[in-house]
Amino acid sequence: MYKLIIPMTAILIAAFSVPGWAQISVPSPECATWDSLYNRYLISLFYDGDIIQIDTSGNVTMFKDSAPYFNSACIVGNTFYQCRMTSIIGYDLATADMVSNVYIPYSRYLGGCTADSSGNLYIVDMPTANGNGPIDRIWKIQLGDGSISEFVNTNTGLGFGPRDVIFDAEHNRLLVVGIGSPLYIQAVSLEDSSVTNLVKFEHSDGLARDQFGNTYAAGYNSGTIYRYDSNFTTPPELVATGYNGPCNIDYNPHDHVLAIPNFIGNYVNFLKMDRPELIGKTYTDVVGGDGDNILEGGETIELVVTFKNPHFLPLTDCSIELYAVSGDLIITQGSASIGGIPARSTGNNNASPILFEIPPEYESQMDSFYLEMIYTSNYGTEKDQFELGKPIGEKMVLLVNNDDNNDIYQYYQEALNLADCPYDIYDIWNAAFTFPLEGIFLSNFDVVVWFTGDHRAQLLDSDEIAAMKNYLDSGGNLFLTGQGIASQLDTTDQDFLHNYLRAEYLMNLSWPCMYADTGNQVFDLADQIKFSGSDAANNQIVYDHIAPINDGAPALIYCARSDYGAISYNGDYRSVFFSFGFEAIDNNQQGWTDREKILREIIAFLNCSIDDDSDGICNGLDNCPEIANPLQTDSDGDGIGDACDYVCGDANGDRNSDIGDAVFIINHVFKGGPAPDPVVAGDANCDGNTDVGDAVYIISHVFKGGPAPCAGCP
Repeated sequence: MYKLIIPMTAILIAAFSVPGWAQISVPSPECATWDSLYNRYLISLFYDGDIIQIDTSGNVTMFKDSAPYFNSACIVGNTFYQCRMTSIIGYDLATADMVSNVYIPYSRYLGGCTADSSGNLYIVDMPTANGNGPIDRIWKIQLGDGSISEFVNTNTGLGFGPRDVIFDAEHNRLLVVGIGSPLYIQAVSLEDSSVTNLVKFEHSDGLARDQFGNTYAAGYNSGTIYRYDSNFTTPPELVATGYNGPCNIDYNPHDHVLAIPNFIGNYVNFLKMDRPELIGKTYTDVVGGDGDNILEGGETIELVVTFKNPHFLPLTDCSIELYAVSGDLIITQGSASIGGIPARSTGNNNASPILFEIPPEYESQMDSFYLEMIYTSNYGTEKDQFELGKPIGEKMVLLVNNDDNNDIYQYYQEALNLADCPYDIYDIWNAAFTFPLEGIFLSNFDVVVWFTGDHRAQLLDSDEIAAMKNYLDSGGNLFLTGQGIASQLDTTDQDFLHNYLRAEYLMNLSWPCMYADTGNQVFDLADQIKFSGSDAANNQIVYDHIAPINDGAPALIYCARSDYGAISYNGDYRSVFFSFGFEAIDNNQQGWTDREKILREIIAFLNCSIDDDSDGICNGLDNCPEIANPLQTDSDGDGIGDACDYVCGDANGDRNSDIGDAVFIINHVFKGGPAPDPVVAGDANCDGNTDVGDAVYIISHVFKGGPAPCAGCP
């Protein structure tokens, strides 16, 4: 049986936060502020109005009991400034006494605040809580004389719904984030108040900055924390995930801790930063095997891992130990020294690889490796543990990550893990995790799953397309998925689109769902998918509609339409092409098919190992009740039992029988609209025809409690 693993991701950082009190429960925490004068965190509670203080040992006490509806806060000198709707209130840090209360005329909903190095305070303001008011602003208060002015607003470039602002001294600008559309992290120059869109982000209530110039942004809906470099020029790093409404975060530069209020979850996390990060792992069989980089029975494998030290001070006395493995693998050399890792640099055990043996006749499976790193820093001597995953055995699945977003791969890994499918990863955008492109031979793998994720101007370059063509020419099995691929190829490489993927581009049209086509080779006919719900990647902006050509077969058809989103081919090679992102399939919705089942059926078709109905094709029909089952009928004579064929009365193909089907039938009968497919699916009253009588029958069922479609059919 294949082993289920959880791949190593950035969330492991969160597993090693401040010991003993990494999370503290408090009601509706809105804002965390680090107080460097008194070495404590001040936490503002939105509904209670309290400001609590948490020291570096985790002790919680009251700082100020006040009125509710506090938003963000900041510290200037010895004053703690707190925004409350239309006023900003100052408290003395030593005594908690109120020292100022400034009402800002025309303000409606004050949010984040910050101060520059010239004695000016800046406060964001959005007129309504949902960011849909007439003018959103940033107010400027000169602390010396108390004068108030409008610094910038939505009419001069500020984004809608600003929620937090911080001062970037290095570039003499403000950084702003919010909840309105379009969503960007914006820069506002303090010299001329000009606004620049730096990077796209999501709904966010929080920004923070460390002493190295890095900016941290909290994704409120996604529960994530990202880190950007000082110039916002390189792709962001996913610091951690799994939070519940993270909002106004702050950074403690003394202890390198990020304080993260979870407004929805009612707790505050304290995430200790700058611990060693596992950024690379290489398994080779060059010395103890045949050198093809496929880990097989009878080989001795060398494991080299690379760690990054993100700390501003060096790590010393670094060593690693492979203390456990899954399966029957044999550890022959389980420990190695890395030595010192300079600040902001990397180190590895290349001089002393970890060694393990694979027994002969080893069953192909995903295996897990449990690694411990011991190191010394100014925190003292500490240990961090990591779990790695690697497929062991014969040819398996290669997951090609051709997406520039750090998140999308998780939807594929999760589905592969749940399907117990051994796989390896090739990350085009992060060479530190993979072999160089010229060192990867796709033909080493039975199945290649290639995804492009977020839409961008060029999804596939000529070298990548050539690699897939060569793989298919050699009899490979390819699952290619991504939004906008078909429309791009229609312009850049019709040969690949038409003669390899066996598809023709038709149009782009946003559409909410698909279901398995009755003539498909891949899927169970009960399969239907919904796009971009709460448990999917909400990244789809392009929905290509395609049609099969050159012996391609329709696989998934758009609901109530005659065009497709997926095409398969079964010939000298096998392929499945999704003209949308697999990651957009919504999971765990009643009546809709999960990603894991869809991917399992695709893998079964591409790597044919299960052919229950002996038709020479591995597909979703292999678990379908056969006609030999006396409880099944075959109304349309296609050799497939009705239970796996169609939903009776489902004229429009949305896998339900409802008023929409009555409208579909009327449109077909009186206006020349398309016929139900198959036609028998629209025969709700069992009279052998699909006509207006069926529409009346469905309306009677839906609105008058009449019998269900096909009730009493022979």
